Amino acid sequence: GRRYYLAAANAWQVGEDWALARELLDEGLKLFPREVPLLVARAAMEETRAAFTAADDGPVQRKMSSRKEAPRRMGQAAAARQQRLEAIDLLRRAVAAAPDSEEGRLRLGRTLLEVGKVEEGLALLDGLRSARDPGVGYLAWLLRGGALERSGRLPEAIDSYRAALELEPRGQVVRVALAHALDEAGLPGASAVVAEGLAAVMRYPAFDDPWWTYHFSRPDLLAPLREEIWR
Repeated sequence: GRRYYLAAANAWQVGEDWALARELLDEGLKLFPREVPLLVARAAMEETRAAFTAADDGPVQRKMSSRKEAPRRMGQAAAARQQRLEAIDLLRRAVAAAPDSEEGRLRLGRTLLEVGKVEEGLALLDGLRSARDPGVGYLAWLLRGGALERSGRLPEAIDSYRAALELEPRGQVVRVALAHALDEAGLPGASAVVAEGLAAVMRYPAFDDPWWTYHFSRPDLLAPLREEIWR
C-alpha cells in the first residue's frame, strides 16, 4: 500500500526516471490523499524540478545575447514558479493532515520564501528553530538567515547563521553563508570561519552536509523499502 508507492517512486527517481516516479506518487495519493510522506515526497520532487528549471542551461546559452536570452529566462522563471506553487499546495495539504510534521513545515516555509511570501515563510521557520530533529533546526536557522540576508537584514542573518552553526558545527554550507554575510557587513572573521570549516572537513570527512535540492528523503534511508519491492 502506502509503503510500496513511496519506495517504488524513490527507486525510479534514484534511477533518473522522474516522470514514472511522479506518476507513482500521484497514483498513491489518489488512494491515500492524506498520507503525509507521499505528499511531502511529491512536493519535494516539484521543489527540485523548480531548482533545475530555474538554473542556467549551460555555457552555450550563457554566451547568447541578453535580447535572445530574455524570453527563455522568462519562460524558465514562470515554469519554476508554477512548480513551486504546486509544491506549496501539496505541502499545505501535508501540514493540514499532520500539523506536527517538521519536514512538511520546513519545506513549506522554504518554498514560500522562494515565491516571495517572505513573512509567512519566516513565521514557519521561526517555529522550527527548536525542532525535535536537530537537522530540521539547522536548516530552519540556515534558511532563515538566507531570507534575512536577501532582505538586507545582515545582523539578523549573521545571528541566524551562527545559531545554525552552533547546532551543527560540521556544517559547511552555513560556514560559507556566514563568511559571506560577515564580508558583506564589513565585519572581521570571515577568513577564520572558512579556515575553521576546512578543519571541520578534516575532522568529519564523512559528514553529509544537508543540501536542499536532493532526492526526496535520503536514498540510504529508503534502501530497505526499495529492497522489499524487488523481493
